Amino acid sequence: LAGSRMDVVKELDNRLETFLTATSSSQVPATKTEMDEETKRKLMSLGYIGGSAASGSEEPVPRKRIQIMEKMNLSFRLANEGLIDKAIEGFREVLKMDPRNTQANVHLAKCFTGLGKHDDALKYLEIADFCGPNDPEIITAMGSSYLEKSEIDKALQQLNKAIELDPQYAEAYYNRGTAYEKSGNYQRAITDYDKAIGLDPQHASAHSNRGAAYDKSGNHQRAMADYDKAIGLDPEFAGAYYNRGAAFDKSGNYRRAIEDYDRAIELHPEYAEAYSNRGVAYQRLGNPQRAMADYGKAIELSPQDAKAYYNRGLAYEKSGDHQQAIRDYDSVTELAPRFALAYEHLAKAYEKKEKYAEAIDAWKKVLEIDPQHHAAKTRLTRLGALMIHE
Repeated sequence: LAGSRMDVVKELDNRLETFLTATSSSQVPATKTEMDEETKRKLMSLGYIGGSAASGSEEPVPRKRIQIMEKMNLSFRLANEGLIDKAIEGFREVLKMDPRNTQANVHLAKCFTGLGKHDDALKYLEIADFCGPNDPEIITAMGSSYLEKSEIDKALQQLNKAIELDPQYAEAYYNRGTAYEKSGNYQRAITDYDKAIGLDPQHASAHSNRGAAYDKSGNHQRAMADYDKAIGLDPEFAGAYYNRGAAFDKSGNYRRAIEDYDRAIELHPEYAEAYSNRGVAYQRLGNPQRAMADYGKAIELSPQDAKAYYNRGLAYEKSGDHQQAIRDYDSVTELAPRFALAYEHLAKAYEKKEKYAEAIDAWKKVLEIDPQHHAAKTRLTRLGALMIHE
């Protein structure tokens, strides 16, 4: 949302330079200097004046309006430079002066989204929606925040509303496509990505996500075409390289997969999933040392990533280090208690260490999750007999 307003802010900078100087001078009464009508209109559209004041209340004096605008402009720049904490301070100062400033609430939400604090983001988006109701951008942002929280039904409710308000808003279709994809409804996801791309053919994320939906639907050729298109539109789009790397991985082209993961990591050095997947590709190419290094980096970047622990556990198990494998599988089961395959490998590792009681407990967990698991039933029968003889 910041990018969609910055061009307007920059346009106002030159026009307001003289006005800012005049109103900040103690020798010139604030009431003597007035903005032209076009400037007023644009400031109102940004939420700086007019509409941001409560109904029936006295509007801020011109000097205060300009203070708000200056603080907003500075906070935009701080956010765009990655100084998120400073930007948050700035937007909050704006809200102290003008609590109903829609854009300050929206951009605070954007900052918190960037920090992964989606509950905080939603709080400010709800305030923005109250102050400026029926804005499809705000409602789409709310839907996106619910998506990040994996609250798919709430996300769809907001995104459906945004599309009703503006059937030509590509970003709403893109986000709704993402919601359908997360829920496993790949055909509806593809339909929404088609619509987003039709409205905005340069939407690289829509191409990349449509590729992922095609991939999950088994249409690997269409998936590759979309990944290539996304990278062509945005050669610095780390997610598209990651998706294409995963597609190469699935097809057995591990070297090409590693090349794409390399590029994704180069563009986004903290891309934990790319490290984890590259580790798998190295493992399949017979390079366990590089694989272990990548799994370790993935875990360092994302300590809650059960998949990275699981992959490293498999690597330890394959190398014969069953004790280290047990430690990683234990971490997996703590993070993902319904991960049956992790319990299965944990049970096998305990068997290798001749810790049969622990192995029995792990096999029982497999059966608890999957009552029809044939191998678990067989191993429990044999281990039970072994324990009796001991």
